[in-house]
Amino acid sequence: MCKLLNKHIIRVLLLALWLLPNDIFSQTIKPTITFYSVEDETNVEMSEGESQTAQAPLTLLCNANISEADLFNYTCEWRFFDSREGEDKPLLTRFEEDTEYELEKSGSYGIKLYVTFTDEKGESIEMESELFTIIISESELSCPDGFSPNGDGINDVYRIEYKSIIKL
Repeated sequence: MCKLLNKHIIRVLLLALWLLPNDIFSQTIKPTITFYSVEDETNVEMSEGESQTAQAPLTLLCNANISEADLFNYTCEWRFFDSREGEDKPLLTRFEEDTEYELEKSGSYGIKLYVTFTDEKGESIEMESELFTIIISESELSCPDGFSPNGDGINDVYRIEYKSIIKL
């Protein structure tokens, strides 16, 4: 008797799930972060869950890429945080679908997107992205000890090399 009752309950639950409107589960977020890599001399596009190392200053272009949300109002929340402090202590929170932020100091940073979808009945569904991790390398400044502008192609130009320096 108990097994028969359990089978009946399972059938009713499956039927109820099948009868629910499909659009309630169809919203998607596919956030990306794009920045210009000085080392690679090209734009880099990150998907959620990825980690990258770059130089300061680094301007991040964050796009939520929300789809299938026509029947919903939604709010986006981007959290930028120092990886040592954790996402509960964000450096900055932005409530925009697409936003921009500049990292200026060396360290490890985490970025997450949270989206809340609300239908016309006031029912909500919350989604969150996987963690994006960006490591800003330490600053470096290298100056040659001397130069010999004699045309032999070795040390003819006094060139200062730098990495992750915003201003001198």
